[in-house]
Amino acid sequence: MRPERIKILGKVYAVSYKTPGKAPLLDDDSGDIDYQKLEITIAEGLGQDEEQSTLLHEVLHAISHEMHAGLKEQHIERMENGLF
Repeated sequence: MRPERIKILGKVYAVSYKTPGKAPLLDDDSGDIDYQKLEITIAEGLGQDEEQSTLLHEVLHAISHEMHAGLKEQHIERMENGLF
């Protein structure tokens, strides 16, 4: 089941699924997050595991942002791999 929204530290982020190459996703993007609009975008056409892992990845970005943790991409990726 694909979530349409997810609550992260008291804020509700909308979750949408779009074709890569269409804003906000670049051709090689699996996911994207917009902190101002509270939107997470996941690429269409991913396998179930990759889609779930990508959503987790974007949620970790949101947590880092909301908690002012300043985690770098490599730290987000390591946590994603450790949790998924």
